Amino acid sequence: VFEQPQSDRTLTFAPGKRSTGPIEYDPYTGTRIYIPAKVNGREFDVLLDSGADSSVLDKKFALSVGREKLGSSFATGTGGEQEAGYAKDVTIEIGAMTLKLPSVSVVDLESVGKRIGIPLPVILGRDVFLQSIVDIDPSGPTIAFHDSAAFTPPAGATVVPLEPLGSLRSVPVSVAGLPHAPMVFDLGNGGYITLSPEYWQKNGLLGQQKTSTRSSGAVGGERINQVGTLRTVRFAGVTFHDVPAQFTAPNPERNTASRAGNIGMSILGRFGMMIDFQNSRMWLLPIADR
Repeated sequence: VFEQPQSDRTLTFAPGKRSTGPIEYDPYTGTRIYIPAKVNGREFDVLLDSGADSSVLDKKFALSVGREKLGSSFATGTGGEQEAGYAKDVTIEIGAMTLKLPSVSVVDLESVGKRIGIPLPVILGRDVFLQSIVDIDPSGPTIAFHDSAAFTPPAGATVVPLEPLGSLRSVPVSVAGLPHAPMVFDLGNGGYITLSPEYWQKNGLLGQQKTSTRSSGAVGGERINQVGTLRTVRFAGVTFHDVPAQFTAPNPERNTASRAGNIGMSILGRFGMMIDFQNSRMWLLPIADR
């Protein structure tokens, strides 16, 4: 019921610059985007996550850069809810770009970092997507941030709508030959695709196929979900076959009926992506050898 009000523009480029140009990032395990940055003057890699509705500092990291957690609230993630707060006046510098955030969320991310296998001091979320064109080339791997007024998409790119879905964005995806349905566009998800219980139950997608279970989750803790295989997934005009999928367990405390699921980097990382939240769209170029 509460969403942070939109703030004034807080992203700037160095004088004479309208882009960072390509910056090499760490694709940890091949499905993450860890970008070299300075956070309040200290050098750390930050995780890019389009599924985070604000940028986030780990609680201990916030203290290390002189920002203590204020207030008390709850952060909701794929694992459920956990305690959260906020910190004021955080500056994130990436190349020629500076993002000055009046406030960011503060959450204990230590357990999430352990699940991923690498420390997670900072999550760079929706703040940067709303103020720039985020240009990702997983074949590099490189990332660039552009002033939207100076960006021209490449010829031949496929335009995909990025529709608002609460505070997140969704893309149309078809699974198992069904009509396209809205899936959360989630660069922070290292998996292939996750289906909401309302969607997979309604369409009988588990059927008679063999399944297993897995422990998964991020902010909010862990959940035990079923995993199986989707015969086809169609996204951005490309059809993928025999796609691993997670079938999220029903949870009466969470209503996910507005979304069919969540599409992650194991599929998204097969495209060059130029992401324009400001105009609810992105341009995609399939990477030939992926």
